Amino acid sequence: MMNLRHTLSFIICLLLTFESIGCNFQTRNVDYRSNYSLVSDPVSLQVNMRRINRIGQNDDGRGFLCYLYSYGFDEGNAGSYNRFMTNNRGDRLYYNIYNSNGFQNVLRDIDDISQNGEAITGYALTRNTWYSDSFDFRLIIDNSVLVPTGNYTDTVAIKLYSGFPFNSPALERTRNLNLRITVDPLVYVSIVSVGAPHDPGQTSYTMNFGELETGERLAADLKVVSNTPYKVFFESQNGGVLKNTNPSSASEVNYQLFLNSSLVTFPGPSTRVEIIDSSSVTPPGGETYNLEAEIGNVTSKEAGSYVESITITAEAN
Repeated sequence: MMNLRHTLSFIICLLLTFESIGCNFQTRNVDYRSNYSLVSDPVSLQVNMRRINRIGQNDDGRGFLCYLYSYGFDEGNAGSYNRFMTNNRGDRLYYNIYNSNGFQNVLRDIDDISQNGEAITGYALTRNTWYSDSFDFRLIIDNSVLVPTGNYTDTVAIKLYSGFPFNSPALERTRNLNLRITVDPLVYVSIVSVGAPHDPGQTSYTMNFGELETGERLAADLKVVSNTPYKVFFESQNGGVLKNTNPSSASEVNYQLFLNSSLVTFPGPSTRVEIIDSSSVTPPGGETYNLEAEIGNVTSKEAGSYVESITITAEAN
């Protein structure tokens, strides 16, 4: 039997301000606390805008195009649209910004788009009058790799253009969108069959020896997946022996438990013992520790069922 302790939180702080005579973009801070597969709710940015002919320029004779505008999103610090945030150690947390309609289109800068869904567009229907506009996008985190704990940041420039994509839009204003995600320490453990991959749902495991024989051995793998240094503790219910389940019986069978071939010693019943003290994070697939139990002498033991329960707890160091 195992106990699992882990925590995770994401905090996404969005701060965007455009200030000029021609237009003013404003937004609020948005905090997210979610699991590692983060898909944000739609994030709304509020825009206060006054169109003076072509949003701050004289009418160039293009007629209706002067009423159109677009928003482009640059590559951020990644320098590509495979965007990532970094912490102060240089670790990367990959993410992207999507059009809120179906998550299909990564939002890009106007010069880099290949289809209209990769930009956000709108209409300015009046001149010399302040009006409000808003647009939504979604932030999606790549959860295929467990990243180390820390504060991750990126800055993406949002650009306002007059005109639509593919129709020679003109850049009007640029302001920054500052993203910040805090990844808390996270530790997962599982017990699986020897050679099997980590399974976060496999938090209990039974070694069934059937009819006990002296020297019989069974094995399993303890998997630890962690984005921070960690410790692992073992706690034996019986203090390192198998007990007969018959309440009137005092019969016990000794056994030995090995972790990576090293003997695990229990000082007494229900006493927690530190078994692993790791100073590093695990590989993406986790760290593997082999568990092996060997039955002691069963000669002259009373007939019956014998059991022992070991609780394994993993914690951030």
